[in-house]
Parts: sequence; C-alpha cells; structure tokens
Amino acid sequence: MYEPIPAPISTLYTVDQLYSQINFTVHRYYHLSDEALGQYGYSWRDSNPFTDLNVLHMEILQFDDSSINPTTKTAHFSHGEHWHQYVLNEDISSGFLNKSELKSNLTSIQKMKIAFDLSSIYVSQHTAPKCFLFQIEIMITNDIASGNMPVCMTLKTQQSACHNHTNAEPIVNNCSAKFSRPIAFLRRKFTRIMVIRWR
Repeated sequence: MYEPIPAPISTLYTVDQLYSQINFTVHRYYHLSDEALGQYGYSWRDSNPFTDLNVLHMEILQFDDSSINPTTKTAHFSHGEHWHQYVLNEDISSGFLNKSELKSNLTSIQKMKIAFDLSSIYVSQHTAPKCFLFQIEIMITNDIASGNMPVCMTLKTQQSACHNHTNAEPIVNNCSAKFSRPIAFLRRKFTRIMVIRWR
C-alpha cells in the first residue's frame, strides 16, 4: 500500500463556496450506498440500516494581536446527537454552526480541517468478517491570504479488529446468515469536525 498524499480538489473563493464544500463532503460520504467503493459497494436491496451521522467535537482557535496565547472555543456533542435533519435538508454546515453557537468571522479564516472516519465491515457466510477503517481529512487553507482557499483531501486505510469495530457484532449476528453472497456493510460516523486557527 502506498503512503497517502494530499490530493487537490478545488479552490474556494467565497463563504458560500465554503459551506457548499462542507455540505458536498457530508452528502458524498453519507450516501455511499449509491456509490461504488471497490468490493465494499452495496445497494439499497441489501437491507442496510439507516446510517448514524454524529458530530462529536468542534474547536476554534482565535488569535488576538494584543495577546500571545490564542482563545479556544469548543463544542462537544454526545454519540446520540444525530444530524439526519440537516442532511435531509442538504444544509448540515449552517445547521451545525447554529447548534454549536460557535461564532467567528469567516473572512479571517486561516485553516480548516474536516476529519471523519468511515467504517467498513465485509461479511461472508464462509469466512470471518473483515473490518476496515478509512480515515478521511478535508483540508482548507488560507495561509497566504490571497483571496482563494485551496482544498486538499487525504485518505488513510487500515484493517481493524472486528470485535472493537463500530457496530460490528450486531451486523454480523443479524445479517450474516440472511444472504447467500458476500455483503459489505458501511457505517459512516463523523468522529470529529474541527475548525482551527482563526487569525
């Protein structure tokens, strides 16, 4: 396996484009049932349960010219905090910011990172389940303050132990005997969304 490298996606020029990028990222991974991800693709006929989308953490660091140390604002959410209504409304970014009550001037943003994990469980009747973890990061930078913000993405993949895997045991126990062919179940969970380093 090759070492992951940042891949350029696009460039942002306005605040509306920033929100659109966040919304696009969330929807793209939230609706992976319609996408193919190697042998881990699946269709709606596989009776996959509706995915859980959780936001657990957000952080803003604000720098003041009169102080050396930055001011930190954080928002934490429980595992039961579902965001289905924002995904269905296609507006998760503004909904999340309103819920978290983290206010900042987006015109002075220096760096933003959207990071989340994608859990994959491959189930077959004749072999043990195979579990994988995809760690995805979307990075938006404005270090030069040139009026545009390059966007890059990194992806890390690793095999994980299924007994510690999110929702692995319920899926195997409930579904492995129902199908005569190998089935892949994808569970998407946002582990963290961080917004960092405001000037």
